[in-house]
Amino acid sequence: MKKLVVAVVCVGFWVNGAGPAEAGTDDDASQLVICFWDNDGDGYYRDGQTRFTTTYVIPGWGQNMSPSLWTGVCPTRWASQPGDCNDSDNQIHPFVAERENAVDDDCDGSTDEPNFLWPLDLSSYYHGTNWVRVAVHYNDVYTRYLGENGYRLRALYSYRSLEGTGSGNGTSELEVDEDYSWDVFTIGGLLAGTVYEVRIDRIEYQSNGNWYPVPDVSDYQPLSSERFYTMTRGGGETGMGNDRTRIVISALSEWSMQLNGSVGYEGEYFPDGARYLGADIGYPWCSEFYSQVASTRVDRIMAPTIADLASWFTARGSYYYDEMSGWNTYYSYLASPGDWMWIQTGGRTYAEKMSRGHSTMILGYDRTAAQVTVISGNVGNRVSIDTYSTTSDAVRGGGLGHLRPSMMY
Repeated sequence: MKKLVVAVVCVGFWVNGAGPAEAGTDDDASQLVICFWDNDGDGYYRDGQTRFTTTYVIPGWGQNMSPSLWTGVCPTRWASQPGDCNDSDNQIHPFVAERENAVDDDCDGSTDEPNFLWPLDLSSYYHGTNWVRVAVHYNDVYTRYLGENGYRLRALYSYRSLEGTGSGNGTSELEVDEDYSWDVFTIGGLLAGTVYEVRIDRIEYQSNGNWYPVPDVSDYQPLSSERFYTMTRGGGETGMGNDRTRIVISALSEWSMQLNGSVGYEGEYFPDGARYLGADIGYPWCSEFYSQVASTRVDRIMAPTIADLASWFTARGSYYYDEMSGWNTYYSYLASPGDWMWIQTGGRTYAEKMSRGHSTMILGYDRTAAQVTVISGNVGNRVSIDTYSTTSDAVRGGGLGHLRPSMMY
């Protein structure tokens, strides 16, 4: 029996890598989302599913949609996210945490690879004004390598400021607690109020007093793409205290959580690809993402679109837009971690650029490299960390909303 594919006319979602876009109105149906049968209901469909035999257009989008008929992006048991390598097991799909079971749980082509960096913790234990702590998970390597061979292990790590103001490296040796193996190491000598990227470069074992790289077989070494992001406390404007740190850490926590297969707000967790709590059905949620995360410290900022966020910052005298000079005029001395920045993805008029633009949160501006690193929602329908050149049309043509102490509660 052939599987059906549901095609849904919706509002402003970006589809098949077309790029993020802001919605206009609730009934401004403009793009198409195609949903495939999801046999195990985990939010992902298996590659190669049969294409549609019948196309359904669900009426009343944005006005009369019954919640019982619609869940997230696709109806229940239908999905728009590809890559499921086992559509009979809802514990196997992209971005799920890898387990030691001789199965490729996260469908990335590797089996039982270690997940070295733990999700970010909001507690002050992990953040100081000039230091951060990072949790490393050795369990997979310990049980399958150290435990079998009796070797001690250590991790070689490196770090860098997203503002280009410092970098370094170090080592962290394994601690063992019964059958659980992990370590929390501290990186000191950092700048206050600054976002840092940390990565585990290599895992080594000790033999006869010397250290050697663990053989990179069965994925004993971390993936080159594995990153950890964190931020020191304080810094910035007088009166802001740790507000910027709290906002950025909340955003980074969302990014970390999705690596383990869940995203959401206020304690609610949804399968990847579902809309965020509070987002209007039909809206792309990049602006919702900024609003929800910033609301951990910013008073009454809930705004679903770029135009709404621009109005919010304008009303508080802190919105900056200069189509001709752009970044070089304002952003270079104002841009700070936690600030709102929208980038343009098309359009000729100011209104068109806004409606097609993309909301982001600034993590760091590297003046020497002339690039800005941001975190945002609704990139491939996920939370993403990306870097842009400040001389690019995307950045120069956008605007900045600068957070100030008077906005905090």
